[in-house]
Amino acid sequence: MMGVSWLQVVREGNFQKPGRIVALDYGRRRCGLAVTDPLRLIAGPLKALRTIDLRNFLKNYFHSEVVVGFVVGYSTHRDGKPVEHERDIDALLYWLEGEFPSLGIYRLNERYTSQMATRALVEAGARRSDRQNKAHVDVVSAILLLQDFLQYYCAGSKSY
Repeated sequence: MMGVSWLQVVREGNFQKPGRIVALDYGRRRCGLAVTDPLRLIAGPLKALRTIDLRNFLKNYFHSEVVVGFVVGYSTHRDGKPVEHERDIDALLYWLEGEFPSLGIYRLNERYTSQMATRALVEAGARRSDRQNKAHVDVVSAILLLQDFLQYYCAGSKSY
């Protein structure tokens, strides 16, 4: 686990009712998505897709499943400045707020998740070709982000 060192609540979700939480590892070309079960006990893979297809996928998924929360990573350069695609993420979150007014939206530090995802694939015994597949790494990164969120936020410790 990463250990939450930074979390921003964009809009608080209603976790009193069952529903899934979706996590996003955002990239300029491709995104990795992870999702919880409806009781929010387990984080698992959802999908890797082209960033250009992200909004349509989320719209369809959120209309077919009960989703109560959305977690997206916040990534910075080593000097602490946000990465270039933060404007794109801000636009996505603005769209989500308008499209899904009851959705809880959270930003969580995602620094080094790609390296941790690659390490997790190695430890899991994944073949070299699977470890080099960036779509697999993106999805595992999203899973790590979601596991961290579940452990520190949903479990009630809120020690961020």
